Amino acid sequence: MGTVTKNLYLQGNNTNYLRVEDRPLEIKNAIQSLFSSLSKLPRSIWTLLNGVEKYNMSNLDEHKLIRKMVENNPDQNSFNIIDIGAGDYSWIESLAKFFNDKSEAFTNKSFNVFGLNGEGSPEIIVIGNVKLHYYGGFRSEDLSSEFNAKGHMLENNVDLIVSRFSLRHMIDPIGTMLQAYDLLKPNTGLILTDDFSIKYTNLDGSLLYENKPGKFEGHLKQFHIYSHLDANVLMCPSTAGARSFYHFNIQKLTPDIAKVPITYSGLVFHKGRRNVCEYETEFSSLIQTKEMEVFSPCTGAYLSAGCLGDKELYDWFENNDLFSSDRYTYCGDITSSGDISNSTNHYDLK
Repeated sequence: MGTVTKNLYLQGNNTNYLRVEDRPLEIKNAIQSLFSSLSKLPRSIWTLLNGVEKYNMSNLDEHKLIRKMVENNPDQNSFNIIDIGAGDYSWIESLAKFFNDKSEAFTNKSFNVFGLNGEGSPEIIVIGNVKLHYYGGFRSEDLSSEFNAKGHMLENNVDLIVSRFSLRHMIDPIGTMLQAYDLLKPNTGLILTDDFSIKYTNLDGSLLYENKPGKFEGHLKQFHIYSHLDANVLMCPSTAGARSFYHFNIQKLTPDIAKVPITYSGLVFHKGRRNVCEYETEFSSLIQTKEMEVFSPCTGAYLSAGCLGDKELYDWFENNDLFSSDRYTYCGDITSSGDISNSTNHYDLK
């Protein structure tokens, strides 16, 4: 069992949704302590996926995905792409080569590609039509303020954000994800990310999706939080095996900021926890919600290759041949009535 930090209670909140400005002092201090230890290192030293040319998140070919996004927006001249937790920057460097391959799709286009790391120091390099921002010493858990301080006003202006094996190492991955969501371009902006641990308590004090059978329960907590966004959300199997079974794809639909009805409620320290952050931020719901349910016609091997959630987003990936494997299939909706008093929750699906 972890040890709960003392003197940390539900925070006074003048809004009915989570704001990173409302982080309790204990969480802010933990974030600063973690960042300070990383920022002393000259470069990223993670051994697991410290650098690859393609992450293949959700078994998607990211180069084909970006090409399709560019082709679908012929009047857009500049594109912004972010890698949160960029390791040795192999992914962003592969994009520089890709965008300079003389493809007609990239003619007269420019690309700002940001690789974010806690380690190292910042550097900017221009390669052809690509400006590579090697942003070492970047505190990703304060994503919005860090970008603003560097003169990048990116709210509602980012085309693609990826984060692979990074959020699980953060103190407040949910707060970081919601900041990332606010940067996305409405209607087309997309996040590709993976799972992480969440402690999530309902308004009545009950724990959502805890200690129940079924491999989906841990991931449903994360999907539940994303379901409050004005977004299409699709959950897909990882290609990395059991270490990260599910990935999340979030397509922003409106310019509205993230308004998830939860608040910070605690911080737990798990001594010796491996491969993930030893600190775990806890959240409490600001509204009473019902649990989500998975209705899937897929079983066995089909389920291990099945995607759950928004079918429109799945169909867009499938129809544009973006999945690297033809084994991937759509396995059904995730349903929730959301707020018990309000049946119009975004993910009240049939």
